[in-house]
Amino acid sequence: MASRAEQKAALRAAREARQKELSAAQTRRKRMYSLGALLVGVIVALVVVVVAGKGGSTTPPASAKTAQATVKSLLKGIPQNGNTLGKASAPVTVTEYGDLACPVCQEFALGSEQQLIANEVHTGKVKLVYRG
Repeated sequence: MASRAEQKAALRAAREARQKELSAAQTRRKRMYSLGALLVGVIVALVVVVVAGKGGSTTPPASAKTAQATVKSLLKGIPQNGNTLGKASAPVTVTEYGDLACPVCQEFALGSEQQLIANEVHTGKVKLVYRG
């Protein structure tokens, strides 16, 4: 029969062996979770790249085409330099301070400004400068 000290030593060795097994299992589990998280991250990144790469349709809608045609016909033959529209030697300079989100500025751009461009800027009497 084994002595009490030998029994304690055997129980301690068994307990330490179980602890090592649990620690090894926990380490394997952490590695698997890390690998899974990395794999999910790579998949998400690939999906984002694919979706961003597709972009959208390269042809503008019909309303945008008509707007482009209107702008091209309105500005045809008028010199442009940066945010200045019209001849640099024009005797009158009109400076427009506008905001692209302002409804009043939009109303001016679609109404009075088109008349100003067609009648005055096109003839070379006025140059129009835009300031945002």
